[in-house]
Amino acid sequence: MICLMIMVSSWFFCLVLQQICRQLAEMKEQIRYNTKLLQDLSRRQRGADRQKLGRLPSDCQLPLTTYSEVLQLEQQLKSKELYGQFVSHTTPFCHNYY
Repeated sequence: MICLMIMVSSWFFCLVLQQICRQLAEMKEQIRYNTKLLQDLSRRQRGADRQKLGRLPSDCQLPLTTYSEVLQLEQQLKSKELYGQFVSHTTPFCHNYY
């Protein structure tokens, strides 16, 4: 009886161990895929950074030093054209913070 219990528990342990090994292998492949994807995105980002950097219009000055300048910029960014130029100028700098 005890031998039967030991055999059943050993068999169950082997099944669990196989499932754990299978899942670890899947995780390893997913990590490899994600690493390659991140490396590719990083290369693309560096290439985009080297390309033409968006220009800010002359009436949009950075850095902002006063609250009134913040309010003024906020009003200016309601223009879709200026908003697009502002985003294209500032986006390449944002990746350093993530």
